[in-house]
Amino acid sequence: MKDWLSFSKSQTADSRRSNQIPPTPPTWCKLCKIESSTLITGTSYRYLYTVTEATVRPSANAYVPTASANTVIYDALSVSELTNGTSVYAYGISQSNLPTGFSPQSIPVGTWVLCVPHRRTDGELMMLIINTQAIDGSCP
Repeated sequence: MKDWLSFSKSQTADSRRSNQIPPTPPTWCKLCKIESSTLITGTSYRYLYTVTEATVRPSANAYVPTASANTVIYDALSVSELTNGTSVYAYGISQSNLPTGFSPQSIPVGTWVLCVPHRRTDGELMMLIINTQAIDGSCP
């Protein structure tokens, strides 16, 4: 009798678990929206950004991104700007080969970007933006 009762209870618990929505996996990246950018003093085209989390609407809304319910504002750095100030910009574009009249650009406010959460050396959370820095200008 005892074995049957144990088996019955385990089947009931398994039945309840099978009807639950599976847990969300750990977050490795976040879709975010650029809210602002400020040139970092003493750097060459490196910006401190602020970003907010975003989400994508369902197909009925054409998969359009929108603000998340989480309204926390995060500081962020662009990974592609981290080498600026050495001899290259944005993943290996040599400063000496940059055409006259062109310069690296900040990520425009309102742009959707993919971010990775990162801890600074002081333990504070900072997002790292995965993108390629744009270079823009006018041809002479």
